[in-house]
Amino acid sequence: MSVSPSVPGPELKLEAEKTPNETIVHCTGRITSDTAALFQETIRNLIPESKCITVDLSHVSYIDSAGLGALTGVWSSAKRKSAEIGFRWPEAHGSPPAHEIRLVNFNSYIRKLLRITKLDKVFGIPEESPGKGT
Repeated sequence: MSVSPSVPGPELKLEAEKTPNETIVHCTGRITSDTAALFQETIRNLIPESKCITVDLSHVSYIDSAGLGALTGVWSSAKRKSAEIGFRWPEAHGSPPAHEIRLVNFNSYIRKLLRITKLDKVFGIPEESPGKGT
């Protein structure tokens, strides 16, 4: 008699919430080599539809190097989209609003990881206030 292995649930769940000013992507789980492609594909598909995408990491417990690559990949995609629109934008109208990826609601582990890799500067994450833990 063989025992069938249990199938684990998805390691990352992504839910998009659209508001008039932005699209918020609520992430739950881990952003790892197993889930990085799903993360990138989901966010990249939202870039043409929304100038600002806020990635809510409040329920993300872990990000590995592939996850960091996925974060930088979607940031780069947003910047490319802004440049592409900028090149086609008529000068009389001025420059178009930039496409933006924002990271919010992350735990101290992710903050430290972003700080160590200098990605906090890329994403414009302010330093913690004095007196708070790192």
